[in-house]
Amino acid sequence: MLNFSLFVSVTPNSPEVYTQVEDSNSLQFQSILDANSIFYHTLGRSCWKIAKVPGGCITIIYSSSVFSDQLSLDSHQFLVQSNPGCDILFWSGQIYSSSEITIARKIESENPNVGQVLLDAFSKEKEVAGVVNLINSLIGSFILIFVNIESNRIYFTRDRCGRHSVVARRFTKVPDDSLCIDSISSMVIQTRPSVPEVTLELLERNAKDWFEIPACGIFVSKVVCDNENVFLSDVNLYPWSEQHLPLCPSSLSVFVNRVLSKHQNHCSRVLPNVYTSITFKEAQHKLLELLLAVVSDSVNYDLLFDLNYSFNLFNVAGNNWSGSLFGLLFSGGLDSSVIAVILDRFVPKNQSIDLINVGFQRKRSDTSVSSSTCLDSINLISAEEAPDRITALKSYEELCRLSPQRKWNLIKVNVSVSEIQEARIKHVWPLLLPGHTTVLDDSLGLALWFAARGEGVLHTSSDLEAKCISSVKFLFLGSGIDEQLAGYSRHLTIYKKFGAEALQRELSKEILYISSRNLGRDDRLISAHGRMARLPYLDDRIIEFLAKVPVEFKINPDLPKGQGEKLLLRQVALMLNLNYASKQPKRAMQFGSRVAKAEGSKHFTGSADQTKFTYQSETQN
Repeated sequence: MLNFSLFVSVTPNSPEVYTQVEDSNSLQFQSILDANSIFYHTLGRSCWKIAKVPGGCITIIYSSSVFSDQLSLDSHQFLVQSNPGCDILFWSGQIYSSSEITIARKIESENPNVGQVLLDAFSKEKEVAGVVNLINSLIGSFILIFVNIESNRIYFTRDRCGRHSVVARRFTKVPDDSLCIDSISSMVIQTRPSVPEVTLELLERNAKDWFEIPACGIFVSKVVCDNENVFLSDVNLYPWSEQHLPLCPSSLSVFVNRVLSKHQNHCSRVLPNVYTSITFKEAQHKLLELLLAVVSDSVNYDLLFDLNYSFNLFNVAGNNWSGSLFGLLFSGGLDSSVIAVILDRFVPKNQSIDLINVGFQRKRSDTSVSSSTCLDSINLISAEEAPDRITALKSYEELCRLSPQRKWNLIKVNVSVSEIQEARIKHVWPLLLPGHTTVLDDSLGLALWFAARGEGVLHTSSDLEAKCISSVKFLFLGSGIDEQLAGYSRHLTIYKKFGAEALQRELSKEILYISSRNLGRDDRLISAHGRMARLPYLDDRIIEFLAKVPVEFKINPDLPKGQGEKLLLRQVALMLNLNYASKQPKRAMQFGSRVAKAEGSKHFTGSADQTKFTYQSETQN
């Protein structure tokens, strides 16, 4: 798998660069941009284009890399649309419909070109308000950048939940207190430091001008040309709602425009405004109904738009590829097992589904062992003993019993201590930036990066396990359900100390801030392997429904661990005959995979989500 990214930059016109790109379909990023804008990552084959803006003001460079020679992506990872007027639209994700009737009819028609529908609609609007209203009308999970040549404006946004990553770089060559930007990307772009020892502090320092675009609304900026400098300035923010405003940090000097009204999306069409009376049984049936609809919509959407990729899967047989289009990160716990059994209903029966489970080798804590032999196999605990590996094997057996006709590929990703140390510096740290530099970020980043890479062994009933690389393009995750159904131990503490109302406020706050805390980081780690994350528990319909469900339906402090939290989802699991998974307690990924203790405990002290990560290599100890 090769990395995957989008980069949009405003630069002065450069005939040399333009000619260079025009003459070649595959160029390394290093041959295009200056030394301050070089990918840290090895992109391999990439597709580059230049858009010349009339009047000779700017050049826009954008890219979307590919999977591999055997598994070529079609145009649906980042779609790039342009029209005769040179307007350009970049977008990625799933846009199902719109509250604007004309757009909705076109998007919901048979075999629509969604990008072209949106570009045509945006380009017809003569006023900023018109474009903003159309973007606000969109229903789905997406990021979007629209370059309007006539008005010399660029619009950019993440959806209301912030399910995809967008970062930007400050332009610092002008003495202006307002926000100025010269680049928008899906991940931080920086030079590879030419020093023998690369540290997180060094990478962070090199990326100091980069920041994550908050998922707080629609940004509109003017393209400014000043003394041979080209940058985006006069940034206006149209907040999704009043509640989203705190997501925009004070360090971003933007002009806050009118607050947008929430579109009449499919949430409000199927759900009442408030629940005056609803029984627990009715709530569990409604949650299952919504989950079925969400996963069905997602699978059908991806099947519709990725027929070329699906066809190419047949070309990789015998090369250790799994041959699957859909898969999920699989701990064997409650959240992932529910997604797995629902996926089974909608993925075509002739397709396999990858269940990717990651486990980390761990150093023994026996102090009597000499440190000089600490990497000897006798002093390491196997990844097979990781808690998530044990639950994954049992839940895999349950899935095989429930759906014996399905080919389930349980891919066991086993990570050694030496692999951790190599991948951390070379791959994971650059993807954590900007800003995600705590101990918890490091642990989760490593676990997610290795899991999303999908390289491991295929579990079989015999002792002979062959190497296997997941070929999935669409990777489902269970993210977001703990924040909505009180799955963490802190939620139980709040409930016991302060009551149901306090817990409901906390849950609302957590789901609002999940974009800045988790989702941008996770999207970068997953898309670095050319895969697209699918987050069914964070669909708008699920979020709106669970926000209205009484807290008492989510948590019961009188029940033991593994029963009292996420009550509704446990009942849904039982309805799906997931008897084993329904009883599994919450286990954080960093502990279930055992990455948090893989190198011993010396690097992981204090509050993991607050303590900045520091690392010393073995040679420095």
